[in-house]
Amino acid sequence: MTNEVLDTHRDASGGYKVDVSRGERIGRVSSEWFSRPGDERYLSLSELGLAVRQRAERSRTQVVESALIQVEASREDPERLSLILPGADVPVAPTHWSFGQLASQVGAPAAYLRQLPAALAGINLQYGLTSHRTEQIKSLVTDNGRVELRAVTGPDYGRIYDHELVEAVQRIAGNGTGDTRWKVPGVLDWSTGIYNPRVDITKDTTTLYASDRDVFLFLVDDLNPIRAGTLPDGSPDLYFRGYTYAPPYANHWRMDMRKLVGQNFARLRQERGLTQEEVEARSGFSQQYLSNLERGKRNPTIITLYELAQALEVSHVELLLPPGEEA
Repeated sequence: MTNEVLDTHRDASGGYKVDVSRGERIGRVSSEWFSRPGDERYLSLSELGLAVRQRAERSRTQVVESALIQVEASREDPERLSLILPGADVPVAPTHWSFGQLASQVGAPAAYLRQLPAALAGINLQYGLTSHRTEQIKSLVTDNGRVELRAVTGPDYGRIYDHELVEAVQRIAGNGTGDTRWKVPGVLDWSTGIYNPRVDITKDTTTLYASDRDVFLFLVDDLNPIRAGTLPDGSPDLYFRGYTYAPPYANHWRMDMRKLVGQNFARLRQERGLTQEEVEARSGFSQQYLSNLERGKRNPTIITLYELAQALEVSHVELLLPPGEEA
């Protein structure tokens, strides 16, 4: 097959027609764009890199004995646990991620503990820490207005910070705004099928994301489309290259999105005491479709997610969250 790199300056807009029915849908990119709040969206790699560097500067690591960690449950907030690390003056709040890591260190079932009242979960976790064989663990604590325990690992764990990886991406992608081949994607006009790579980057169109726990980047080389053949109507069959970056510690996000949506939908439906037939009556989607959805056999569109969420009377974001996270 002969590939031809095309010049997108051939028309006034610099756009080109694409066939959205071809190629492969990457659900991870869609879910990130769909679920990220405004304060986790960045307009350039420099802006994002500065944010994650400042987060690293507010972080510190410490190797401690697991048996010396104290677990406290707040009387004011019965749903929250805090930890006192050896030598620390203030308690730290475990994140969802670090709580699971700490529980696994002592062989405690994190999913079960999360279902208990904080006081009872704290008693069980403290017993595990003091009665289990003492281990050295490395803690990562970040102070971002609230002191959080973000990770619990082995003492020899080597950590590469997000800002170091963002800086590595910048060596080939610059600012991610078109100053190199690699940039934030443009915009597709769904009514015409014309993709325009030259648009202003806004909070609505960016694909550069970072929160207090992770980073996700999606960059493309869309100024240099590749002609891989000809479509039935005679127009060129165009592709362009792209890549995503997410840190290894975010593996809990890498579940097949079809399975994730299906599991979340089934859980939320059952929590509300609804049958698939009752949801069919509310939403208009057939019982067979809902059954396939719960088994991870369907790939719902954004509009479908909204309609399913309305039928369950929940936020659409809840259908996209990893296990255990809260909207």
